[in-house]
Formats: sequence, structure tokens, C-alpha cells
Amino acid sequence: MNKTWAILISVAEYDDKSYNLSFVHGDNDCIRQGLEKGLLIPSEQIVVCGNNCAVKYADFKDIISLYSGKIVQSDRVIVYFSGHGGGAPFSLKFTDVCKDFSEVCAEIDRLPACAKILIIDACHSGNGEIPELSTTNPSHNLFDYARSGYAVFASSNAGSTSTRHPEKTVSLYTYCFSNALCHAKIRNGKVSLIDVAKQAALEADYISRTHGITLQHPVFKCQIPGDVLFQIAEERVIRNNIYSSCRAHYEVYSTEILHSSIEMRYSVFAIAKSDISDELIASYTIQIAEEIRPLRKFKTMQQAMRFYGKSTAVVFVYWGKSEEDIIRRNWIYMSRWVAPSSNRANWYRVDKDSKIVSDIWVKSIHQYSRLTELYERDTVSNTELIQLTHDIANPLLVAAHEVVRYFEEYDNGEIPEYAFIQACTEQFKIIQSCYWRMANLPIPSVELKEWADRYDCLTASIDDMRIFYTTKTFLDREESNRKACMRGTVSKYREDLQRLIRVEECLKKSGIIHTDTQ
Repeated sequence: MNKTWAILISVAEYDDKSYNLSFVHGDNDCIRQGLEKGLLIPSEQIVVCGNNCAVKYADFKDIISLYSGKIVQSDRVIVYFSGHGGGAPFSLKFTDVCKDFSEVCAEIDRLPACAKILIIDACHSGNGEIPELSTTNPSHNLFDYARSGYAVFASSNAGSTSTRHPEKTVSLYTYCFSNALCHAKIRNGKVSLIDVAKQAALEADYISRTHGITLQHPVFKCQIPGDVLFQIAEERVIRNNIYSSCRAHYEVYSTEILHSSIEMRYSVFAIAKSDISDELIASYTIQIAEEIRPLRKFKTMQQAMRFYGKSTAVVFVYWGKSEEDIIRRNWIYMSRWVAPSSNRANWYRVDKDSKIVSDIWVKSIHQYSRLTELYERDTVSNTELIQLTHDIANPLLVAAHEVVRYFEEYDNGEIPEYAFIQACTEQFKIIQSCYWRMANLPIPSVELKEWADRYDCLTASIDDMRIFYTTKTFLDREESNRKACMRGTVSKYREDLQRLIRVEECLKKSGIIHTDTQ
């Protein structure tokens, strides 16, 4: 089982007494509470460095040496530091000596953990440069790639100082970060440290403004591509299929909720087992509607309350001849049943390919046979598609990683927007090229269709990073709007990466994708 370890370093006592920080004595206990309560890290995996907040550099090195044999590659480690920081290059001050941040990171690198997460409450801590993530062939082991690297959550940017909480004997950022951990938003059973850092920054800003103290401007630099996620609750499995059935002439393969704000609607994906015609499809649709109408399934409690006592208004049915048709969304017919109380004039509009049969809207899809032949002729083997996809995904993921890295520098105020755009010019070209190459890949097999679709979604999210900086879009938006849109796009990129990983891990477990596929 993968573990998360935490090493706590609060330096309040110094050989030179003039540097002593009395309020830092409470920092270890404060951050420990957040780690235990918010991230559910067991107390035995939280290690305090030094004695009574006197931490010599040798104490830190000893802890690293001791736990380098206990921590394994699949683990993650959080290193928390509270105390003095500053200088150029940026340094952290231990009880007996100042050490360049690069030296501290080099020590931390002795731990074999895949992810190193640094929480630093020190003046000018945003000035620390973190080691680069190795991005050689990232798509070949996407799971490890997405959760590996460094992330730094800093109490202040390069030009700001850090201070104590105005009403508590503890450092301000430490208090806010721990509080954010304890009250973090849980999404699908997970807590994101990026969300925590954003909340901590907002609270630190609010407290500083309320008490009239200098703003610290907390920042984060996350070079872990797939976000810094902690599973603290059972993951809620979202089941799209709410109903299936098998009849003599047709099979309800799956049913999905499609409720609007005004009426209950369901989508049904059905397989016709025998010869079909307009009249038979209409007859089967009536039977399916009778099956579906009693369903009372909802995505949220609000939907359940909104439709209390109401019945189904619309049933959309999509017809295929096989399971493969359903997976590929290759329809031979579409049909609709609409309750008399609904807006039938809207749903029952006809054209040259559709008609009303037995009070059911029916549409024949003429390109069904042509598409079926195309899939049979142009589908490539799984091995070939995986190799072709990896060839595109590797430079795409590397380019995305670079764009996100430079955007974080821009978002943290370290570089202006024009410098960010200039630094990403070549990466944007690579992303655009990969986008078109990915769009023109051969047709995947049924087994790899969802995997290929997830790669398409991820590619589109990455391409959106460049869209905001094309000439037309750039001129149509204010800088604040471009930055806000880019933040959302980076978040979506990370979410799409996680979704792809989930699909890929399932395919590896089933043997469809081999773990040694290169």
C-alpha cells in the first residue's frame, strides 16, 4: 500500500539568539493537526526533526538517512519547514547554519519517494527553485508520471516576508494551510493540495487585510502533472447505466439520466436483435417507454425534490445492431417517445429522413452501413494504435508540462505575460502539431475506444492552453480574463489526465494494455 510520510521542521531556536522566533514553537503541532485530520496521515508516519524547535542541519540529514531506508518509490513525502528564509540564492536557516535551497532539495532527493511535497513557511519562500521532473517518454508509464515530481507551497512570493498570526502563537501561513487542510473540499473522495493552497492563500490575505499587516502573497509551484491528490474517503463510483433489460426482439443495453430543469428525460441505448423496419422500431420504442417511464432515478437530491410526484416526459432511444454499435455510437435508427404533456411540437419535427409512426418519432440513419464498413476496414490493431498514440503523446505531454511550469511563474508574478508567451512559443507549436496528429489517428478497436477518447479529451484540453494566446483570442480578451481562463484550462488538463489514467489502469488490469508496452 502506498504511504504518505511527513517530516516536520520548525526552527524557532538559533545559535544566534537574535534570530529566535518564539511563535514558531507552535507550528509543528498546528501543521500536524492538519495532516492528521485533513489528509488522514497516521501519526507514526509524521516525523518531527530536532528537539524543542532547535534543528541543526545534521539533525535534518540524519532524519533523511534514517527514512531513506523506510520510504519506497511508490510513497510520497511531505517536508514542512517553518523558520527564517531569504537570500539570493534562496536559503533556509537551520539552528546552526544557512543552507541553499538547492542543497536542501538534494538531501530530500535521497528519499526514494515518487513525489516530494514541500510546505515552506519562511520569508521569500516563493524564490526557491524546485528540481525539474524527468519527462522521458511520459506516456509509457502515465500513472507514475502523473504522480511524480516536486510541488512547493510557499507562504510568500519572492518579494514578500512571512509573519506570525496576529491573534495566535503560530505562523500565519501555517495556521491557514492547516485550517484549509481540515476544511478542504472533497471531490470524489479526494483532496487536492492545490485547492488547499488556494484556500490558505485567501484566508491569509483576509487576515492580513483585516488586521492591517503586510500581505504575504502565498504561491505554489506544482511540477507534479496530475495534481497532488489525497484519497481520504471512498471514491464514489458514478454509474451512468441505471437500467438494462433483455427482451425477445431487442435488448436495452444501457439507460442514462438526461433530466432537464423542467422535465424528466432518459436516453436508452438499445440493440435490435432481428430484422427491423420503421413500424417495428416504433413498436419496440413503445415497449421500451413502458419499461422506462416508472423509473425514478436522479443524479442529485435537488433533482429528486424537483420532480417529486412527476413522471417521465421524454424517452430517447438510440438503436444499434450489436454491442459494438453501442460502444461506437453507430446508430441504425433513432426514435423518441414523448408524453402528451410535453412539447411534442418540438420533439416530433420531421424531415426527409424521419417520420411519425404509431405516435412515435422515428429516424433512419442511412450512413449506418457505410460507417460499419469503415470501422471494419480501417480499424488497426491495439498494438499499432498504442504505439502511434504514444509517439504523439510523449512530445505533447512534455510541451504541456513546460507550458504549465511557465504559466505558474507568470501566475505567481515572477514573469510578465509577454515573457510567458515568448517562453511557450515553441511549445505551443508542438501542441498544435500534436493536436492535429492525434485527430488523424486510425480508428481504435472497441476495447481501446474509451482510452482513445480520453486521449482526445486530454489533447483538446492541452490545445486550449494555446488558444488563449492566438492573435484573435488574445486581442478579444483582457489579461485578467486570459489568466482566469488559463487557470481553468490547467485544472481541466489535470482532471482529464486523471480520467485517462483511470481508464488506462483498468485496461492494464484486464491485459488489453500490457504494462511493458513501449
